[in-house]
Formats: sequence, C-alpha cells, structure tokens
Amino acid sequence: MYPYLKGVHQTLDSWRSGRDEDGWKKSKRDLLSVIILNSEDNLFMEDGDTPEMVKFSDRLKDDLDALNFLLDTYR
Repeated sequence: MYPYLKGVHQTLDSWRSGRDEDGWKKSKRDLLSVIILNSEDNLFMEDGDTPEMVKFSDRLKDDLDALNFLLDTYR
C-alpha cells in the first residue's frame, strides 16, 4: 500500500519548491546548483503560501484506483 500512498503524497506536495515536474524531490546536486547559482527559485515557502489547489501528478489516478481496490477487500 505504501507505494500508492507515496503517489498521493507526491501530488499533495507537488506545489513545494525543490520538486521536479512530476512532484519528486530534486536531487541534492540540483538543489545545490540552485543555491550556488543564486537562482530565484525560492527553496522555502511561508505557511501563507500554500495553494488551495494542486496539479495532479500523472500517476495519481492509478494510485487511487489501486488503493480503492486494496481497501475494498475490507468492506
């Protein structure tokens, strides 16, 4: 069940900086290059910066379908 929950978490945290286009955390090397190059990419977000909506990751539907199937056996 853990991999499917990870996919849901990936979507929920996709808005955070330091993530690639699929919502996965960037590598330490990528993050260090942002800091070293003094990029405008803000690595830290304030609490008030949280969005009301997030973009779905490509795998979200499959993860939710798998979780629904796994949890349906408990009904």
